[in-house]
Amino acid sequence: MVMEEDLQKMPYWKVVISEGLRRRLPRHFVLPHSVTQDTVLDGYLIPKNATINFRVMEISLNPKIWEDPKEFKLERFLNRSRGEERDMDAARNHDGNESSQFYDSKMF
Repeated sequence: MVMEEDLQKMPYWKVVISEGLRRRLPRHFVLPHSVTQDTVLDGYLIPKNATINFRVMEISLNPKIWEDPKEFKLERFLNRSRGEERDMDAARNHDGNESSQFYDSKMF
């Protein structure tokens, strides 16, 4: 049986799991978040103490975050120069910049 600690010795298998989870998330929502200050997001006012939910399935299929989001591509989690895995929360934007956050964390 493969244990979680064994994944560190199996980088390619870990990439397969990461891309599989990115493509087919087990849940479509994450735990609700509470806004700590009035915030404007995409032109909408989100008042302080409002509860919001994120549809993570839409994040995982967003073409602004993932190149060819509907394609199963293991290489998106590999560091192309050294063959090393890349963390899921460091999505590369189309302009080549790393984006470690999908929203402004100051508002939570």
